[in-house]
Amino acid sequence: METPETLESTPLLRPPSISLPCIRPVIDRLLAQSNTTPTADHILAQFPSHRDLNPSYRTAFVLITLLQIGSDARKQPARDDSLTLWDTWDRHTSMELVVEHCASRVLEVWSNFLRVPRNDANLDALLWTAFPLGEDRCAGVCRTF
Repeated sequence: METPETLESTPLLRPPSISLPCIRPVIDRLLAQSNTTPTADHILAQFPSHRDLNPSYRTAFVLITLLQIGSDARKQPARDDSLTLWDTWDRHTSMELVVEHCASRVLEVWSNFLRVPRNDANLDALLWTAFPLGEDRCAGVCRTF
């Protein structure tokens, strides 16, 4: 007898049969290369076999990477007693700029994805596919939604 779980067809319960890239190493490489917010092309270039993925997985990978970069920027310590007032303000302004650029790129990537007609399976894959955060299984996973 089939259980309800086996009838579910969302990627949330049935992971893709492909190997998905880890998010954290990609972010670390991107930030080491440049201080600017990466574009979708820069992000995908860190994952050479991205051409083997369908557009939903590629888009999810880019969105998750951008969202994680923005989240990391917000987590910077708000106060550091060793910094001057000017340096603190500069750090905060820089953080806000990174978050703003990430948000802008997320909207751009999402808009580009929606320009092509998609079905429910495409949207499910984009929103619910779990990408590993790091090489270590304990590092957790990230989803777009």
